[in-house]
Amino acid sequence: MLYTTLELLKKQSACLEGMKTLIDSLAPNYPKDKQISLAHIFKSNGFDHAMWALRATTVDARKFTAHMAIDFAFRVIDNFEKQFPDDKRPRTALEQTEAFLDGKITLKELESAERSAASAARSAAWSAAWSAARSAESAARSAAWSAAWSAESAARSAESAARSAESAARSAAWSAAWSAARSAAESENEKIFKKWISKKL
Repeated sequence: MLYTTLELLKKQSACLEGMKTLIDSLAPNYPKDKQISLAHIFKSNGFDHAMWALRATTVDARKFTAHMAIDFAFRVIDNFEKQFPDDKRPRTALEQTEAFLDGKITLKELESAERSAASAARSAAWSAAWSAARSAESAARSAAWSAAWSAESAARSAESAARSAESAARSAAWSAAWSAARSAAESENEKIFKKWISKKL
């Protein structure tokens, strides 16, 4: 299960309205360093706020959140494959990203899969699956956890990511989770999110 604290949320500049809603849902004088489950935030503040809170967990959850992002992306890959049933390049890119996160392939092998997915994107009108596949490219080129959880994360350099695959994994979490999640049915996204935040780390 994933947790955060009021202190960690404040450090990440959580919005005042969201913080007020969360604090109102907690016991009076709730300690700023006491754990709060993301499941509680989901219930008190909703899906968007709980997703945002992934940047402020009490443990290093980058691989965990990257895998959750891939789960979001796999949920919508059928949108592309229904239109182009013989083109498996986007699915391969997602599978390779997952393998990279698990240490089963190298960064060079991941980049090869990304180039293949990119050529598929140029040949067809992409569904949400392309957003997820593109996030794999961002993952292989991004750095810094704080940047990875912001809109600017995709702009980080390939050189930085090559030096740090861990930072890349964090970028995948943010980019894929938001782009793929927004494209899929909200209720299904929420089910996936609740499943993952309840998993044992």
